[in-house]
Amino acid sequence: MMNEIRIVPSGSFFCGKKQPVVLQAFLGSCVGVAIYDKAANVGGIAHFLLPAPISSSEYINPDKYASTGLPDFLEALRELGATNRNMAVTIAGGAMVGSISELDMSLNIGGRTAEVVKKILSDDGIQIYFAETGGLIACRLDLDLDTGKASAQPTLSGPDKTFMEFIKPDPAEINNTINNVRPIPQVALKILRMINEGEYEVRQLSSEIKKDQIISAKTLQLCNTAFFNRRGSIDSLEDAIIILGQDAIIKSVISVCVRQFFVQSKSSYSLCQGDLYHHALGTAIICERLAAKTGSAHPSSAYTAGLLHDIGMVVIDQHMPPESSLFYKKMREQKSGIIMAERKILGIDHCEAGARLANAWGLPETLECCITHHHIPEKSENRCPMVHLVYIADFLMARFYTGMEIELIDVKHLKNRLNAIGLAPGEFVELVDMIPTRILRAVPELAMSL
Repeated sequence: MMNEIRIVPSGSFFCGKKQPVVLQAFLGSCVGVAIYDKAANVGGIAHFLLPAPISSSEYINPDKYASTGLPDFLEALRELGATNRNMAVTIAGGAMVGSISELDMSLNIGGRTAEVVKKILSDDGIQIYFAETGGLIACRLDLDLDTGKASAQPTLSGPDKTFMEFIKPDPAEINNTINNVRPIPQVALKILRMINEGEYEVRQLSSEIKKDQIISAKTLQLCNTAFFNRRGSIDSLEDAIIILGQDAIIKSVISVCVRQFFVQSKSSYSLCQGDLYHHALGTAIICERLAAKTGSAHPSSAYTAGLLHDIGMVVIDQHMPPESSLFYKKMREQKSGIIMAERKILGIDHCEAGARLANAWGLPETLECCITHHHIPEKSENRCPMVHLVYIADFLMARFYTGMEIELIDVKHLKNRLNAIGLAPGEFVELVDMIPTRILRAVPELAMSL
């Protein structure tokens, strides 16, 4: 019987007594700390996003930061019976994944996080058993709570046998997949068109949602969560819309529908099951926060653009090689971005596939533009600011939330793309702090509370 695998997402930690569980943290720029006390049979992993809190941040979560999260993690281990003297520590991560920009070199977020971790451990007299930080390659940190064994290994290792056996799909097969992929539910498409046309009322919105029983139920479920509802049970969509507001309801409906759409994916793009959706949700939340910060787009529209930007991956995913890590290994070996790698291996990329889906569904032009050009926003004909928002949000998720999706995103023009929405490179660390830290555990009903 295999041990249970439990992912420890960034901005969190998990600790427990001896049990048949393997903890895993996928690390890029983040730093992971695995600790085990064999005398007490207690251990855990902590996964840090940044070295220390940023005073101006609205998104403070102590477990995100090494300076505040590591002391909490150590205290939690001690409460379970571990002692500083018996703790065996393994540290990994802090890499500059992908092509390195001037911004990466100047900020060196991962390196500074690792330094904070080592100083705290040293000040507490805790010995580091093994440390593998820095470099250019993402890694996976494992801790077996049954044996106490910790290990760090590259995420992209393995033979190329899969590619030797892989047969490139015929264009007709790709076309057939695009034509037959189950679309986003009509209620979501109708609501998107209503928003784009700017003509809708509460009654119309309620009427459209009621046409789909699943969406209706999910919307009411959201309204009746403890986070939103402090007034007792809410039984009607009209009341739900009034209490939550139209923007929150729209976000909920689109999130639920997009999750259903991503269920079709085999998750070959992701190191963790189901994370195409989680990546989309994280990108959406960051887009919304960036829009609110910069005023360059309406936050709800930016949220929707972030949620839909990678819909083409569901098409491409149907034809991906069985071992996704080999796809990325080949991509890195050839020093090519994901678009070039997809085209070389499959004959089409996810941006083109997404654009074709957006066109077939009749999505608003701005959304289609974001789906088509989110990797190279300068290619959008009208230089829509929302495309730059999606690019930056996608970049943050890919660079700092490794394990959900490990695509390489071009960073040569990052400074100019920040400037396009009124941001300076010096604000970048604050943007990293916008990354929602509970995405791996998130469901659409909790999307607005992350």
